[in-house]
Amino acid sequence: MALLLAGLLLGAARFAGAQAAAAPRVEDTVFLKTGDVVRGSLIAVEPDERVVILVGEQGAARTLAWSEVDHIERGDAPPPGRPPPPRAPAASAPPLPSIPGLARVHIDTDDPQVRLIKLVSTDVLRGFRSYSVTRHVEVVCRAPCDEVVDGRRGEVFYFSGKDMPDSSEFTLLDVRGDLAIHVDSGSTLQSRIAGPMMVLGGIAVLGGAAATVAAFKTDSSDGVKAGSLTFNVLGASVLATGILLRVLGRTTYEFVPLLPAQRAPGAQAGPSGLLWRF
Repeated sequence: MALLLAGLLLGAARFAGAQAAAAPRVEDTVFLKTGDVVRGSLIAVEPDERVVILVGEQGAARTLAWSEVDHIERGDAPPPGRPPPPRAPAASAPPLPSIPGLARVHIDTDDPQVRLIKLVSTDVLRGFRSYSVTRHVEVVCRAPCDEVVDGRRGEVFYFSGKDMPDSSEFTLLDVRGDLAIHVDSGSTLQSRIAGPMMVLGGIAVLGGAAATVAAFKTDSSDGVKAGSLTFNVLGASVLATGILLRVLGRTTYEFVPLLPAQRAPGAQAGPSGLLWRF
């Protein structure tokens, strides 16, 4: 009888140990755009650069390009082969208390790469004749977001994403409750082309103007006068094109819809002074 009881206890202990070993560990999960899932322990998340995760029993480091990543979830991973659970719609979420700076943000955009960024801190390193500025940021959410964002302390936010220039900065001090932000992502390529065109166009305009004045003062030939005027017109055209590309290439945003009491136009108080909303 004693042997039988001991055998039963030993079997129960082995069964409990097997169940504990089979229990899933709390892991981070990286969902790739290909549909694959990578589970392990995240050690580095660098937006627009890479994600490093320790996988396997040996904890081998695996580096994933940011362009391969769809989204990341921390904590218990979903069962293999099952897609992540859908995010609950913002309409079913409980109402937020009416506190200035506390908002549930929905990003309305056609670009799924748009992200809401929070500026955490700025470091300025001064040298002998130069200085460098390092901005420490945190990714708050990615479109469509639908998350509660706390900006009650005047935190500075902006929109960023792949192949789009950063938007102007803003705070949430004058908003509350549910907030929709319409974002039109600009073009980094247009912005890069616009700068040199504006510089070259400005130089051409100044040079053409000086040549035109000199040609008329010295009573040069009609050909010289016409050439200087043509050069001036071409420079003005290049300058205007650069300005147009700069304007069209910007990333713009609009808070919609909000009651007048929820958003006051003009300047807002930020951690380092006044910020103007556009």
